Amino acid sequence: MNSNELNESTCIARLGPYLFDRREYEDSIDLLKLFRSDTSGAREEETVEGHTILLDDRDQVVGVTIRGYQDALFESGPIEVTVPLATDEGVQRKPVFLWMTIGPQGMCC
Repeated sequence: MNSNELNESTCIARLGPYLFDRREYEDSIDLLKLFRSDTSGAREEETVEGHTILLDDRDQVVGVTIRGYQDALFESGPIEVTVPLATDEGVQRKPVFLWMTIGPQGMCC
């Protein structure tokens, strides 16, 4: 599925302007991975918050890994991740919040 085709029924998470439709969660190590399109060929970049984002060749986020997801969510509230965003001055790194759906029919988008 093309990332531009995501809609309310397929969206499971939002990170700024990026919508995700797939996730993996490893409970034993509290690791959340979100994906929104093909990640083959994507490069990894660590954020200032210590998370990992996957970027395609246009600097669009196609995946994100949140270490300590549950701990961060319940201890400090909304999770912030710095991602590249297009602005009038070009692409800049800006912090945005991660929003997840709240159940099978929950909305994040």
